[in-house]
Amino acid sequence: METTENEIAEKFGLDPAELEIDFDQLDVEWGKQNSVLDKYLKASAYCEKLVRKAEEKIKFLRSTLVLEVSKDPEGCLGKGQKATGATIEAYYRTNPDYLEAKTEWIEAQYICDLVNGQKSRAYNRKAILEEATKLSLAGWFSAPLIPRPLKELVQKIEEAKLKSTDGLVRAKVDEKREQRRARRSRPPVDDE
Repeated sequence: METTENEIAEKFGLDPAELEIDFDQLDVEWGKQNSVLDKYLKASAYCEKLVRKAEEKIKFLRSTLVLEVSKDPEGCLGKGQKATGATIEAYYRTNPDYLEAKTEWIEAQYICDLVNGQKSRAYNRKAILEEATKLSLAGWFSAPLIPRPLKELVQKIEEAKLKSTDGLVRAKVDEKREQRRARRSRPPVDDE
């Protein structure tokens, strides 16, 4: 039953790139919003179903193992062992089938959490489109007359920030170092 993240993406045609928005083509983005959201809703529902199935499998195995111990405590727990709550719990929690079912449940929950995060992004995408449309209708967006290499500009800004931060850190370290040197080089003070 184990399903991977990639299998879910393939089954429902999920692509994180389609959650990105091209603000120059809001009409196209609105056109695909419903299908994008629909994919993530279906994938989320499917993942929730996988989690519920895994939970039921755990419950079934636990019940089966508890009944097994109740019917034959000495055969399951060992000679002279009594079927108490703690020994029964220890028996089913250490059973390989139970451990495998628990691992499947953890994996299903993990995948479900990831898909639900993407579903939230799809909902946020809708809200962003709504706001971008309002701003566009109000004439808020302006386009440059000359195309700009935005990725390069952003990279240069990030590098400049890093250099300035690095310089500030170095200056602070040097300042502290000078203060320590100054304290060491002071002559001792006489209390007389």
